[in-house]
Amino acid sequence: MRLILRGAFNDQYVKLLNQASDVRSNATFSSFEKDRKEEELYIRASSLKKAYREAPLGCGVCGTQAIEDDLKYNEYNHEWFCEVCYNENQEHYKKNPHPWLPCWRKLYP
Repeated sequence: MRLILRGAFNDQYVKLLNQASDVRSNATFSSFEKDRKEEELYIRASSLKKAYREAPLGCGVCGTQAIEDDLKYNEYNHEWFCEVCYNENQEHYKKNPHPWLPCWRKLYP
C-alpha cells in the first residue's frame, strides 16, 4: 500500500510541477494569467506535499521508507516515525525537555 501511495504522489507531484513549467513557457497567456495559474499549481503541489508528509509512508526523522518497518504517529508533529526514531526522540525529550513544548507524555503517549 505504501508503494502505491508513494508512486501516486510522485506521479501527481511531478505532473503539477511540469504543468507549472508549461504555463510559464506558454506564450498565449498574459503575464497576469501565467502568475495566477502558476501560483494555483504550486499551491496544489504544496498541499499534496503536506498530505504526503502526514501520510504513513516513511519516517519523518531518518527518512526510512522500508515496508517492513512499523511506524508510530506523533500527534503533536503530525508526523510518522519508525520505532527506532520514535523511541530515541522519546528518550531524548524525557532527558532534555523543552519548556515551550507540552509535557512529553502528550508528545509521546
